[in-house]
Amino acid sequence: MQFDWYAALVERLEGETEPSQENEEPASSIWETIEQRIQIAEFNPKASPSVIVRELKDRQGVYFVLKNTEEKTYLRLSLEEHSLWVQMDGQTSVRDLIVNHFEDTGKFAHAMVVHLVEQLLLKNMLTEKRVAVWTQLNQVVYAGWSNTSV
Repeated sequence: MQFDWYAALVERLEGETEPSQENEEPASSIWETIEQRIQIAEFNPKASPSVIVRELKDRQGVYFVLKNTEEKTYLRLSLEEHSLWVQMDGQTSVRDLIVNHFEDTGKFAHAMVVHLVEQLLLKNMLTEKRVAVWTQLNQVVYAGWSNTSV
């Protein structure tokens, strides 16, 4: 009998997960997690408390450097990006950041805001950590293979 890996993957991903405690909600599926990540406009970024900010100046003007003291990562921000950074309180969505930036500057900067949030996630400057979707997917697939006789 040949192993149908795709059917096993779909079955495993669509399967219901049991809550670990009575009052706890079941964990969301990988598809729900992916959908939430895609909907970046609804994401409420929050600055990590382990990040320190320094204002610096060079020939081109003032800029800011963020340093995550735990992860030892750095990120350079322009004045515009820094004005967005200070609004990242976990209550303000990416959509609101875009609107606020437009109201303050008259510039529609959707791409800049989304890119900034992506860079902040990449450098671990936000409280929310990046999700290694492909790693998790590989673990699910290989766990399914090890539980199925080929």
